[in-house]
Amino acid sequence: MRIQYRLLLSLIIIILISILPLTIFSVKLVSESIDFWAQKDIEDTLETAIQYAPSIKYYNKAKEALEAYRQLNAIKSPIKQQIINYSILLSIAAFFVSVIIGWAFIIWIVKPLRALTQATRDISKGNLLTNLEASGSPFEIKRLIKAFNQMTNSLITNQDELKNIIRKNTWQEVSKMLSHEMKKPITPTRILIERIKEKYIDKTPDISEVLEEASQFIIEEMDKLTDEFLQIASSKFTLSTHDIVLLLEEILEGYAMVYPQMNIRLKSSENIPQVLIDWKAMSMVLSSIIQQRIELLGKNGNMSVGCYAAGNAVVIEISDDGKIACEDNIQPGINQDIINAHHGRIEIQGNVCKIVLPAEGGR
Repeated sequence: MRIQYRLLLSLIIIILISILPLTIFSVKLVSESIDFWAQKDIEDTLETAIQYAPSIKYYNKAKEALEAYRQLNAIKSPIKQQIINYSILLSIAAFFVSVIIGWAFIIWIVKPLRALTQATRDISKGNLLTNLEASGSPFEIKRLIKAFNQMTNSLITNQDELKNIIRKNTWQEVSKMLSHEMKKPITPTRILIERIKEKYIDKTPDISEVLEEASQFIIEEMDKLTDEFLQIASSKFTLSTHDIVLLLEEILEGYAMVYPQMNIRLKSSENIPQVLIDWKAMSMVLSSIIQQRIELLGKNGNMSVGCYAAGNAVVIEISDDGKIACEDNIQPGINQDIINAHHGRIEIQGNVCKIVLPAEGGR
C-alpha cells in the first residue's frame, strides 16, 4: 500500500475516533433532555391542579398548561428524531470535510517525496542529471530536496574526476604494455640490421635476400602487435587449454636476452594442471608485471617466478629483492580486467605478486 493511502487510512481512523464519541454524547444528551418532558408526575400534577382549582381562574390556567404539555409531549418524538438526524448529518459532513482537507495535506507532503523516490531510482540507473524543484514543498522537505540536489551535483563531479583518473591509469597501463610489447621484437630486429650492415659493407651478393627477410620480419611483427592490442582493446579473448609453465618459460627467455644483468629464475612444481587462458592476453599481463618490477630494480637484480598448484587453482608467484613493495609499484588496472576475464585474481603483498588462475575443470 502506498504511503498516501496509509496516511489517509490513519487520518480516517483519527477522525472517527474524534467524531464518534462527540456524536454519541450529543445524541444521548438530547434524548435524555427530551425524555425529561415525558415524566408522568408532571401530567398527574397538572390534572390534580385542575381538579382542586380554588377558582375558575386557576382552573383555566391549569387546563391550558396541561394542554400545552400534552401538545409538547406529542411532538417530542419527531423533534428528538430530527435533532438526532441533524447531529448525524453534521458529523458526516465534518468527517468528509476533514478527510478532504487531510487528503490535500497528504498530497502536499507526499508529492515531493514521490518525486524524490523516482529521482533516486533514476540515479540508481545511472542518470545523475536529476534535479528537483523545492518550491511549494514543506520546509523540512525543501531542505531534503536541496540536500539531494547537492548530492547529485557532487556525484557528477566525483564521477567526472573518477573517469579522468581511470582514463589516465588506463593509458598508463596501455603505455607500459605497449612499451613491453615493442621491446620484444627489438633484439631480433637489431640482429637483422647488423646483418644488413655487414652484407652492405662486404657487398655480399645476397644482400637483397637479407633485406627481404628483414622487411618481412618487421612487417609480421608489426602485424602481430596490432592484432594483439586490438584484441586487448576489444576485451575479446580466445580461451583454450595451455601449460602455464611453457608460457612462463617463453616470457622469461625473452627477458633473459633483453636484460642479461637480471638474474631471473623460474621455479615450478611437478604435476601442475593446465589452465584455460588466452595465450597472448596472459602473456601481456605477466610481461607487464615482470617489466614493471625489472624497471624498478634498475634492470639489475634478482627475481624469482614460481608456479605451483593450490587446490583447484594454479598460482604464479613473482617476487624480487627490490626495496619498494609491489603495492606501490604495480597498479592492476587493465591487468586486473584481463585476469577477471579468466576468472582469476591478483594478490599483492609486500614484494610478492600472486596471480591465481582456476585450473582446467576447477572453476
